[in-house]
Amino acid sequence: MRVAQRAVDPQMWDRINGDAWARLTWTPWDVLAEASELVIVAAETLPELVRTGGYQSALVKSGAAANDLDLANQQEALSRLRVGTEQAAKLRRLNVRLIVTEQVLNGGVGDSRVMADQLEHLEELGELPGFELRIVDGDVGPYFGMGVSFTVMRFVEKRFDDVVLLHTLHGGNTWLELAAERAPYERVLVALDDVALAEELSLLWLNEASLRLRDPARRLQLVTDQARS
Repeated sequence: MRVAQRAVDPQMWDRINGDAWARLTWTPWDVLAEASELVIVAAETLPELVRTGGYQSALVKSGAAANDLDLANQQEALSRLRVGTEQAAKLRRLNVRLIVTEQVLNGGVGDSRVMADQLEHLEELGELPGFELRIVDGDVGPYFGMGVSFTVMRFVEKRFDDVVLLHTLHGGNTWLELAAERAPYERVLVALDDVALAEELSLLWLNEASLRLRDPARRLQLVTDQARS
């Protein structure tokens, strides 16, 4: 895709006509390596960037994912989330905002241990300076863009346009680079900002959910309390 090559080698990009550029195959990891910010909307499954090995294995076993995790690229990207604010510009910190539906987090990928590990991993990521998590409560009702999963990648260089990545569970990727193509997805982000829980409440939701999965007695009590209410 062109935006990735432009980000890697802007001088070469400026010397040639964009329409004449050879269409090389770039993976999402290749483009992510050049991005400064990701806004990920997850309405089906959690994105590879934040998956645990157990979660990914359960997806592969079920046929919902085709390959194992690319651990090298995943860890490289996650290391960029740990860069402090004072070093952010120098060390190219990656900022990630993950907006995920409650349905995804209650999706039952693998057994309760797999999901508990995954939720606790998200809690740990939530403590990093470059990571923000917001959960869309299952009771919010319909909203614009409901059920759509996508990633917006942004770049530090102002002359590099944002790009929207649409992907399937089996790795098919569609890149949207034109402003008119990206506009509906930016509108979705505005709609989600109105309906998603605040970051603090989202982390509390994760903590409570992981405790329920770890403690069957606690889970039973919560179910009983809900039935009585």
